[in-house]
Amino acid sequence: MPKSVTYSVSDACSCRWTGEKLLLVVAVIAYAGDSRSAAALPTEITEIKGQAPCITKNSTTLDRMLKYPDGSLHPVRIPFASWASAQILGQVAHILLSEVMGYSVLLLENTGMDSGQPVRYAAGCIDILDPTCSKYDVMAPLVHFTIESWPYGIGVASALPPNIQPELLSVLSHKVFDANYLWASVVEDGATQKVSLDYYKSYDAARFQPHRFFDPWQRLLELVPTQYVVRCSEMLPGSINDREIANYMRVTGDAGVECQHNDTIWFSPACRGREERCVPVAVQWYYRATMMQATAHGMPIALMLVKSGLPEYDAAFYRAVKAGRFLFGWF
Repeated sequence: MPKSVTYSVSDACSCRWTGEKLLLVVAVIAYAGDSRSAAALPTEITEIKGQAPCITKNSTTLDRMLKYPDGSLHPVRIPFASWASAQILGQVAHILLSEVMGYSVLLLENTGMDSGQPVRYAAGCIDILDPTCSKYDVMAPLVHFTIESWPYGIGVASALPPNIQPELLSVLSHKVFDANYLWASVVEDGATQKVSLDYYKSYDAARFQPHRFFDPWQRLLELVPTQYVVRCSEMLPGSINDREIANYMRVTGDAGVECQHNDTIWFSPACRGREERCVPVAVQWYYRATMMQATAHGMPIALMLVKSGLPEYDAAFYRAVKAGRFLFGWF
């Protein structure tokens, strides 16, 4: 049976609940004996704090439920994913559904380590790690909304059997292409030498030596503990970290896809064999896009992928970014 816990609406609003008048109880389910993959099941939220409603509503009773075709009643289930924007959207959806519409709502943690998992949950996949969702139960989905789907989520939806693909996913999503970033102080240092480090052509190894303004690439290995690094052999086809090696080799003609230094660093062709001229780059997403960009534009980079999906992974990435001088993905 599911276990119920109270959950705070965090920083979605500044209002607070009194302990005596708890208007919203959010349950996080721990399915005992559920046939879904144990590694991907939702877990209880441990930091619990009562808060006041953000929006005044006429009724203090949360009695509206979803009615399934078999007549059974169910609360609305919303994923509380691992990244900040999806968590905020989940909290907003939770506030609107519960306080404005009066539904009983479950906010479920550990339902979105990436944007593909909520899609499979919403589709009713029995094995959440099965990319084809070969077994499913559309009458018992763990969540009713995906909330926020990025390109990987779109890809996951496309791989599902057509009859269980979540509706409106393409309408509620948008494709993005991430850029890499650097600190203003690095840009300013480059400007003193008339090198515009905020312009991609300044990284053309045939004309410039951009590595002069960055830390040695070895600094990545010093700043990011090994347990937080995704090894290239772990970037499996079909996963969110898929490097799409075959496509990369076909488009670029570069066969140098192996990673060095215990399978943690990939060197682009522009500095391969001259690694001392590589600009260090650390990302958590779109590793394959960074590879393609570097090769297409002759950019000399040493590329590392840092794990994502858990606060401790993000914290390790943030610490490294703040302590070093290198290009990095968004955070």
